[in-house]
Amino acid sequence: STLLRSLVWAVHPAIPGHQNGLISAAEPWSGVYSIQDPLWMLAHTTRFTQVGWWVLPLQSGATGHLKRGGTFVTYLSPDRNSFTLVVEKLQARCQSCAGATTGSEEVVFT
Repeated sequence: STLLRSLVWAVHPAIPGHQNGLISAAEPWSGVYSIQDPLWMLAHTTRFTQVGWWVLPLQSGATGHLKRGGTFVTYLSPDRNSFTLVVEKLQARCQSCAGATTGSEEVVFT
């Protein structure tokens, strides 16, 4: 996949899209910055996977969408001895939930 996003976005907060980067710095000269949610999600994913790992397909049931917004993705190592399950559940408006806000949800492993 391709990640196409500015690493650091240094724009005044009054300008639309001021948090479009992976890291936002409204006043970069001050040294103050904030790490945006997509970077945290990327960090959690790459911490427990490696290049060459496979994403299990939707049809397998090991990857999919949560009922109240969010996703889960299962990565499998090439030797099939290890796997990583990443659950993404951002607290925001859910586009696939008819405008509902994402809420807490129980995830059960069987």
